[in-house]
Amino acid sequence: MIEKTYVLTLKATPKSINAGGGGTRSNKYAAHREKKHWEGQFLLELLANKVQRGMQFVAVTVTLRFHHRSGKGRDAENWRQPVIKPLLDALQAGGYLENDTEEFVKVVDVTLEDGVADWPHADPRIKSEMIVQLEAQYL
Repeated sequence: MIEKTYVLTLKATPKSINAGGGGTRSNKYAAHREKKHWEGQFLLELLANKVQRGMQFVAVTVTLRFHHRSGKGRDAENWRQPVIKPLLDALQAGGYLENDTEEFVKVVDVTLEDGVADWPHADPRIKSEMIVQLEAQYL
């Protein structure tokens, strides 16, 4: 088995479930548009990072980083569905993975970093980022 690690960095994050992300608080058409938007963003990152297609298995770790601390705090579980579903669908649709079932994918963790002191972006419009690590296995 050949193992490769890929790190994708997106300069945004989807809305949390509490804010309507993942389609839980919006109509089905808005939910579909949002999911497709993020699926497209993930596909672009996979291509830009020259991720090899044909994975036999992949372990996924996601870190959501926010420049400013939320007064109410943030809960990582509120981002799990809005991030993981379009990511896994992008991996399958792009031919990177045969299927997005547990036989082929393990979601290791979705974590948050709130109020990041060493913010790497000078552009004030970038308020959050998503770092996706893929530990891929190939034949």
